[in-house]
Amino acid sequence: MLFRSKSRARVKIEGLINSGLSFHFGDTVCIATITNAMMAETGATEDDMADIAAIPGSVEDVNAGITIRELGGTDECKVSVRTSPSISAHDICKKFGGGGHAMAAGFSLDATVSEIKEKLLDVLRGVFPDATA
Repeated sequence: MLFRSKSRARVKIEGLINSGLSFHFGDTVCIATITNAMMAETGATEDDMADIAAIPGSVEDVNAGITIRELGGTDECKVSVRTSPSISAHDICKKFGGGGHAMAAGFSLDATVSEIKEKLLDVLRGVFPDATA
């Protein structure tokens, strides 16, 4: 029962996340954003954020799923990158001072969600040179 149920807040925030997913590089990169406003609107808490980074990577044909999440009342964001074996999440995150494993890595950055998204897309152009963002 513990693993089969979700709080109402979790279901609501998943709906907002899913409706705001953006796709890039021939739909092989999916970016999810979670703002403080979304958290407040849905009543989601830290407990509701468990494994939230898996959402963008669960989309069919996505090779890199990225979650950008605002933290607290600051411009700081937490970024989680999940990739297929052909792309190094660690190498992507290392460019921002983060790290992790080959297929799961992350970093935090003092910037807005939109600023981070643009910086990530610039880095990903090197990973997907033949596709348009």
